[in-house]
Amino acid sequence: MSWEKDLIAWKTRAWTDPGMVAWYHQRMEEGQGNRRLKNRVEVDLMAKYATGKRLLDVGAGTGRASLPLVQAGYAVMAIDSSQAMLDQYRANAGTTPVELKVGDVTALPCGDGEFDTVMSLNVMVHFPHWQDILKEWKRATRAGGRIVFDVHSRDHFKAAARVKPRLADEQQNQGFEGYSTRVGSDELVVAADELGLAVVDLVPYAGVLGCGNPNHWLTGSLASKSSWDRLLSWMSLDSRLFDFALFLEQQCFAKLSPTAASLMMVVLENRPDKAGNAVWLSRRKALDAMLAQSISLPAMASMIPEWDAAWQQRLNAHLAWPRNRVMAYFLWSAFWDYPGSFDLSSFLDETHSAVLGRWREEWQMDALTTHLLRAMAQEPEFQAMFTYRGVPLGHGLEYDLTRDVLTHYFEAFKA
Repeated sequence: MSWEKDLIAWKTRAWTDPGMVAWYHQRMEEGQGNRRLKNRVEVDLMAKYATGKRLLDVGAGTGRASLPLVQAGYAVMAIDSSQAMLDQYRANAGTTPVELKVGDVTALPCGDGEFDTVMSLNVMVHFPHWQDILKEWKRATRAGGRIVFDVHSRDHFKAAARVKPRLADEQQNQGFEGYSTRVGSDELVVAADELGLAVVDLVPYAGVLGCGNPNHWLTGSLASKSSWDRLLSWMSLDSRLFDFALFLEQQCFAKLSPTAASLMMVVLENRPDKAGNAVWLSRRKALDAMLAQSISLPAMASMIPEWDAAWQQRLNAHLAWPRNRVMAYFLWSAFWDYPGSFDLSSFLDETHSAVLGRWREEWQMDALTTHLLRAMAQEPEFQAMFTYRGVPLGHGLEYDLTRDVLTHYFEAFKA
């Protein structure tokens, strides 16, 4: 469609502005809060799945994805449509050897099968015609080589929308949404089969990132409020909070299916494997079917071998830090309206389970008290009782009334 082409052109032109590039580079250098986490997760995934020594970074920007690999000894060609981006890449690289070229992601300036790995970070999300781009990227990849890129997960949005009423109105926009392309596992398998590619994995991430990469499972939970973003901002200063968030991303969300988080890292190999693709997809669907019924560590460990006793010990060790318990509690609140059962105690030791359970009980008391008082305020008898000479006084008594209800009805402050 013409509007999609116009939008892509507009977004591409924006990154040719040196001022825009300088702003972007500064943000990446600062690495505040969840940006630091996102960068670490994505760069680690690129390093994990790159194969061979000759790499092509498509839409390389300032080198966030590939510069660490250049410094590790990989031979890298980096292309971008913006000379300003490549100039910043060169400044970041210093004397480290890297080949930089201005080029189009849809028409790569290279020969057929020239690279062991074609990688791209935060690029495919901007293009609705991702199948055509994938075909071009395959052309540049040697037989048996890999293609690695990120994209938004349609599976995630659809699964969350089934149980989160606030997402229902958005459900009709499941493809290209102006700024972000969503792709489903089924679609990727179909495209891989047609192009002769094998699905190595679709790794979900951005489970705790927030901001521009929302986890839709958190909609309506405690982790959808401003206090969640404030908590994430502490990752800049609190290394234990950062390490816990990284553990959640790399050792929890990454082991699940693309329904778990809003982004996924797509890892493909340049070899046909329709049978293997079908097996991969069936396993992911089996995991989703199990999670829809019940979430417990014994059941999930049967499908995710990494979730063993040592993994559980690491999880509970992280929760010894108070701020990490708050993060875990916020995330857990997203499952209070989950249609299946969630056995939190199967994941946590007795102490942590008791603390989070008590927090939930206290939160429920507080929410019920608030609901009760607001409902009372709508009753004519209540309004008349707390009105003096036409002036409503009820609002001025809310704190005292809340304390009295919690004290005498719920016995919340009883020793």
